[in-house]
Amino acid sequence: MQGCLTLAGLVCLAIGLGSIYVLVLIKGTSDGPGALFFYIGAVGGLWMAWLFLVTSRSKK
Repeated sequence: MQGCLTLAGLVCLAIGLGSIYVLVLIKGTSDGPGALFFYIGAVGGLWMAWLFLVTSRSKK
């Protein structure tokens, strides 16, 4: 169970960091709602990563 939570946390961390990377590349703006999805991905990915990694850590 702990390994699954850690893996899910690392996947969410990769999604969050990837979204931040794309936002840096497009300088935080785009035509239409495109950047909004990357903002949501960055915040949601990092928040979920923190949640999964803290939960997997506290089960030890």
